[in-house]
Amino acid sequence: MRRKWKRQGSLVAAWLGLGLILGLANPAPPPSAHAPEALVEVSAWEYRAVAADGDAGPWTPNLAEAVEALGDIPATLPWPRVWVTFAPWDFAPPRNGDDHPASFEAVPELIHLRGHSAGRATLTVDRRGALDFTWLQGEPRPRRPGHAFARVTVPETMDIGIEAFADGDMAWWVNQEPVFRTPEGARPGAVHRFPARLREGDNVLAVVVESGANDWTMTSRGVRVLDPPHPGRLEARAEFQAGDPSAWRSLTFQGPEPERVRLNSKPLPLPLPGMVYDAVPGIPTDLLREGRNELTRSWAADEVSAMVAAATTDRRATPVRNEGRLLGLGATAVHIQTGPHIARATETSLRIQCRTNAVVPAVLRIDGREMRSAPGLRHVFKVDGLDPATGYPYELAPDIRGAADEAIVRATARTLPAEGPVTLGFCGDPQSGREVWERAARRFQDGNPDLVVIAGDLVVAGREDAQWDDDLFGPAADLFASVPVYGAMGNHDHRAPVFDWAFTDPHPDRLGRNWVQRVGPALVVGINYNDHWGPGSAAATWLDRVLDRSEDPYVFVVSHVSPFSSSWPHGRMLEDGRVAATAGRIARELILPILERHRVTAWFCGHDHNYERSEPPGGVTVIITAGAGARLYGPSQDPDQNPHSEVYVHRHHVSFVRADAEQAVFTAVDLDGEVLDPRAWAPRQRGPWPR
Repeated sequence: MRRKWKRQGSLVAAWLGLGLILGLANPAPPPSAHAPEALVEVSAWEYRAVAADGDAGPWTPNLAEAVEALGDIPATLPWPRVWVTFAPWDFAPPRNGDDHPASFEAVPELIHLRGHSAGRATLTVDRRGALDFTWLQGEPRPRRPGHAFARVTVPETMDIGIEAFADGDMAWWVNQEPVFRTPEGARPGAVHRFPARLREGDNVLAVVVESGANDWTMTSRGVRVLDPPHPGRLEARAEFQAGDPSAWRSLTFQGPEPERVRLNSKPLPLPLPGMVYDAVPGIPTDLLREGRNELTRSWAADEVSAMVAAATTDRRATPVRNEGRLLGLGATAVHIQTGPHIARATETSLRIQCRTNAVVPAVLRIDGREMRSAPGLRHVFKVDGLDPATGYPYELAPDIRGAADEAIVRATARTLPAEGPVTLGFCGDPQSGREVWERAARRFQDGNPDLVVIAGDLVVAGREDAQWDDDLFGPAADLFASVPVYGAMGNHDHRAPVFDWAFTDPHPDRLGRNWVQRVGPALVVGINYNDHWGPGSAAATWLDRVLDRSEDPYVFVVSHVSPFSSSWPHGRMLEDGRVAATAGRIARELILPILERHRVTAWFCGHDHNYERSEPPGGVTVIITAGAGARLYGPSQDPDQNPHSEVYVHRHHVSFVRADAEQAVFTAVDLDGEVLDPRAWAPRQRGPWPR
């Protein structure tokens, strides 16, 4: 059965709009009613300004009026969202010759650190304003320095204040002049405020940020007044009447910044810490009271100022808005929200998992068995004792009385074959291309693969929970429900708790987000591009050991970033012959030699949104198969950027490998089924490649 997919989603309001609508029950309908549509009472939010001394103004339904009542608050400047970052290349002997951050009059294209060209990455701050170096500069190691440059433009010369905090120490320069260095003994993560002068027109900000032990981020903003008096806060509330809370199985809040919202003075429990929610499912009904209830939220006045400034200069920034609904879910409104997903498979087992939109148990019926999970939002079932290469029909549903028949998901999942022939599917970067990804998923199903692997960037913003349902699992629901689908982490999925839940497995052959799967005559190895891959590192040692003990006829490695690319800008080269991007340099200089040493058959990558096959002299075929959804990239204007390129196609596509004891046959096909590139490999031999 093909399931329809849609998101309950957040509402959209204009900056300082009046559009927060709260759907509430009075009286509550019986549990059999089809909530959330059955909520009948509607209440508007009210707002008030609260002064620094606690003096509160009157409640008003006009948000703009309440903001104005805050009085004079420090104007927040439009602040950079895009920074050009550099990190030292740690895997070469250090030499003299560092470029000082103060030596650049403009944002540089290249800098040298420790005597070598530094790895470059252009990064955008997240929706909370944090610049995260770990996206493309590697994992944090204590006191690893990252250099960041940005441009800020102002209409006139002005004295400003800068507020910034980071996981490690910072040093700041404005127009080549030093303005701040973290004081000795300062607490990590403390907010620092310091003055600076901007000139009329363009100004260059330069920052050195040292990583902390577990993170490597910086958050900053500029204000017109450095040390303003505490300006008070903005408060919002919505009062409503509710009937018997037991009439509902669960509550859901839909709206931005739910972490700020309180229901009867209690915070809303978020399903996964670290994720950003526009809709929070699984709110317990015991937070409700029969009779009068109240939803509240608040903002510090300087936060209001920052959002006003951002919203007037950057359409992607979060405006001051207050919107949302509180929904009561009866039994028939409880359903499978995410999945089912065949998250792991072997010749004799399946791991089937899902998320529900309420804290309930789930039930799986398969192979004559009935398996139940504990009440929760996330459910994982491990089914053992199955036969190889066998399809098993199953049913998965919320395990509650009164659940709707439509909540039952029916599909058939197949265990992996014990021997060839086997069919493997590869693709990358379905992010942001919902309709294209839906077509790609259908093309995979037409090819009847035993396993599909996605080479990273499954969604645009990995920490935004709704994207996983809207843009990944929903459009490809039938594929995820019937075929094992694995993932290698991309920069857009980086540090997303949902990725770790959906695509990692506590297998003894796994290291962190690196994993191994044998499928007939093929060994598939997924690796995390962003691990520390230096000589002797845990990741490099693990990969060396996995490949060394493999006797498999074919070995396919999957990761996000390719060592070679003809696309712009990821494959760009520097004058010293090195890849400009840190992640690409790691792939070429650290990971590729390991694969060559063990005669890996092919390396499948994403990141560059197109199809390309390269045949470097080390013998490992490198295939970029990043055409499963995202907008396609154009080629570089440098004809020498990738001298090993054999085929380059600017088209959405997926890839297949059909392997048996005699050969592995590869085809890249576009979404209409046209073959873009064929290739075949003989079974690999042990020992070094012939030269």
